Amino acid sequence: MVSCSIVKSTLTLATIAGLSIATSCGSEQNVSRDRTPPKLDELPPASEHQWAVAQGEHEGCALIVRYNESVKRYAAHPELGFQVGVAVPLNSPNPGTLPTPEESEQLQSLEDRLVEMVMQDRVAILAAILTTGTVKEFVLYTGDPETVRVRLEELQRSVVTHELQFMIQPDPEWSVYHRLAR
Repeated sequence: MVSCSIVKSTLTLATIAGLSIATSCGSEQNVSRDRTPPKLDELPPASEHQWAVAQGEHEGCALIVRYNESVKRYAAHPELGFQVGVAVPLNSPNPGTLPTPEESEQLQSLEDRLVEMVMQDRVAILAAILTTGTVKEFVLYTGDPETVRVRLEELQRSVVTHELQFMIQPDPEWSVYHRLAR
């Protein structure tokens, strides 16, 4: 039996982001670092974003990482210097594997609400999503941490199916995204 720790009150992004993850294409990908940052209003709507999937392990447990390839050119954008981590511990932890189909459905609904709340006016960009059998974590970037904090607190109060935890920290280089989208 595989032993995996269940997230209780702390985010695991820092440890998960340091993992070696094999991308579906198997090659390392570089993030564009043009001198002139693209305009944020040129970012396509969330419904048109292109995502890549990578698989890995964390403490012997299955890990799926989806990272947003559409935001690569916005990585380290001077107007998006804060990383937001949102963790959702699973109600029915499934150590060593992934969430049950029933819980996956609830998590998808929560993800849709999160995207709608924070991306409706491009106050944040959803950059990556990590899923294990014990937690689902969302990695976003923003230039307006206060607005995002208020919206996430509102989302916390309105979600009845799961506990939502979040943190906001400076990450002007998008170091978490770069470790995941390689």
